[in-house]
Amino acid sequence: HLFVVGLKSHDKDVVVATARILCFVCEHISVELLLPLYMWFYKGDQEGARILTEAFSRQPHLHSTLFRVLRATAGEKIAQVITETLPSVMKSKIDYFALMAEILPLISKEELSERGTERIIVTLLDAGLKYCKEADNGSNSKAISALQMLTAVWVSFPS
Repeated sequence: HLFVVGLKSHDKDVVVATARILCFVCEHISVELLLPLYMWFYKGDQEGARILTEAFSRQPHLHSTLFRVLRATAGEKIAQVITETLPSVMKSKIDYFALMAEILPLISKEELSERGTERIIVTLLDAGLKYCKEADNGSNSKAISALQMLTAVWVSFPS
């Protein structure tokens, strides 16, 4: 699968080229023809989403490029993907919070429905506060990623 090889690459240029192809395909192909791509990313074993989150970790300087892939492949289901799919495919809550802290400024610039934006904010606030409360009983260092993500929510969505 071309997209697997491209997104798993350690070569920045290969990842960028793959991202451009994926975004182009999503923008120029009818929704019906995109169904297999969506299914690969977000249904079943969610291989595409898992590979994309690994690319976010491996290529931190390409977050805006990889976010465009996330946005293009998720389409109108972006809020669901951010609040349900990504936490389920990422290795830990700490990794999820760190990714959210990085991409929240990008999310805030998207024209999402008010309901989608609210879903993202409420889910992230609840998850972050719950994690901080749980970390209170143990190591405070675990709460740092949640606090950084909560700060990113506040900065990205001030009102």
